[in-house]
This record gives sequence, structure tokens and C-alpha cells, in this order.
Amino acid sequence: DIWGQGSSLFGSDAQVMRTNRVFRAMRVMRVFRLIKFVQIVRAKICREEIDKEIANDIRAIALLIAFARGHVHAQLHLVKYFGSNDRPCNPEQARCILESQTCVYRAIAIAIEQASRVERAVLCGLNLLRDASHMVQKL
Repeated sequence: DIWGQGSSLFGSDAQVMRTNRVFRAMRVMRVFRLIKFVQIVRAKICREEIDKEIANDIRAIALLIAFARGHVHAQLHLVKYFGSNDRPCNPEQARCILESQTCVYRAIAIAIEQASRVERAVLCGLNLLRDASHMVQKL
């Protein structure tokens, strides 16, 4: 059966693409673990201690930013798939988007509050690390 073989072939190609995507994500995670390891080793060599509070603040900022971006991305897809002419087609969809936007604004406000506790140099380093991870993902 020609159609049966073709569909299984396309299915295996899709599986290979998904596996490739997973390995790319794992590569980025390895880079983050390596950076964290280097920071710990550098701190041990210099006999410094990594401030757990700053690490928690940075982790919270990154998590809140990812949350906000994820919600915005989901809002766009909700309107794309269920709306009409790039607009929600019923009040339930509009309400869902408004609730999501409210959560995004709350997350941004909390991230700003967390960022005010962290030194500017640390935030610049965080932005540099984010840019580097985006470059690695493009590879």
C-alpha cells in the first residue's frame, strides 16, 4: 500500500524533527548547567559564597518573564485558531484573553518588584546570558 507507507514515512520524519527539537532544548539546558557550575567553581576558588537570595530573585524574574511571554503567545494563538479576523468571536474568548492579560500584568509588576532588589550589573549579566542562549538556540 503506497499511501500506508508514505504516511508512516512522514510520521517518522515528524518524530525525528520532534526529537531534534528536544535535543536542541537539552543543549541549551546543558549550557545553563555549565554556566552555573562555572559560577560555583569560581566562587569556591575565590572563597566567595553565592548569594542564595539573589539567585532566587533572578530565578523568579526569569520565571515571571517566561510566564508573561507564554501567556501573550497563547493569547495570539487563541485568537488565531478560534477567533475571526484576528478578533475574538464571542464574549467567552474575550474574557479569557482579558483574564490572561491581567495575569500577565501582575506577573510583570512582580518581576519589576523582584528586579528592584537586584543590582543593575547582575541584571545586565542576566540579559547577556539570555542573548547568548538565544544565539545557541539559533545554531
